[in-house]
Formats: sequence, C-alpha cells, structure tokens
Amino acid sequence: GMGDAIKNSQWTSAVVSIEGRSCVIVAGSEVGIGVGDGFSVLDGSAILTGLDGQRYIAPGPKIGEIIIGRVSPRQSFGEPESGEIPPAGSIVIPGR
Repeated sequence: GMGDAIKNSQWTSAVVSIEGRSCVIVAGSEVGIGVGDGFSVLDGSAILTGLDGQRYIAPGPKIGEIIIGRVSPRQSFGEPESGEIPPAGSIVIPGR
C-alpha cells in the first residue's frame, strides 16, 4: 500500500522512460510503492512558465492507468491496465 508520506505530500511522479511494455517512474519502495499498486496517468504535455521563469508541468486529463509490476528502491515499473503505454513525461498519481 501507499505510505502516509505520499498521501500527505500530494506526491506525484513522472514517467521517465519506456522499457518494453513498462513505464519507468522515478519513485519506488523508498516512498512506499509496492507491486500491485495502481496509479492514474495524467497527460503531462502542458508546460506552464511561472513569473520567475521556472517551468512547471500542468497535469492534464487522465489518459490511463498503470499497475506496478516491479519495484526497486528508487524506480518502479508499471504496465498499462489497458490501451496504450503512456508516453514519457506523463504524470502519475497514486490511486485509480
């Protein structure tokens, strides 16, 4: 299950790459992700530029769901429940 730290911090991560049928996300067992956990995948293609010039990714509409199949301390590998593999840069949030 998800740790309270994740829930409390409105924790989000991003799909950093695709390996085969898996999305690689940069968070793993160190933050409480386990095999079988589900994530909603949001479109991450909208980039906003703040007043300070920093760029922020603005989560877009939900485009799919992934289930975690393999976890290491700092990475997780998720497969899409159905449909296409979400593109790199997509945003993942705990829960489905």
